Amino acid sequence: MAILFTKEQAVKELPFIKDKALYKSVDLALWLYLDKHWCLKNAVNKAAEKHSIKPKVAIERLLRQVIPEELIWERMSGAKPRNKQPVSKETAIRSQKVNKMEKEAKSHVIDITRR
Repeated sequence: MAILFTKEQAVKELPFIKDKALYKSVDLALWLYLDKHWCLKNAVNKAAEKHSIKPKVAIERLLRQVIPEELIWERMSGAKPRNKQPVSKETAIRSQKVNKMEKEAKSHVIDITRR
């Protein structure tokens, strides 16, 4: 079930922010996350970059304060899986051989240095 939560609802729940640049960056991050469906990390990074906010954690804390945790978890669980290319049999065998050779080389170096 999708949780409906808008930027306007989030802005109403924001505490008073004295720093104007921080307020603008939080507003931008909320818009990117809630309306444009960016991931939280990218929304925070872009807002901090645009309004020159350091540290970025200040933006993220304010976002997490107003966005329901259920929405964050729902968006995380619905994330797209990374594209993983199927590995060919030849590539897998070659990788195993290289790993075996690296282990043998390490043990060989250890044997030489012990003497």
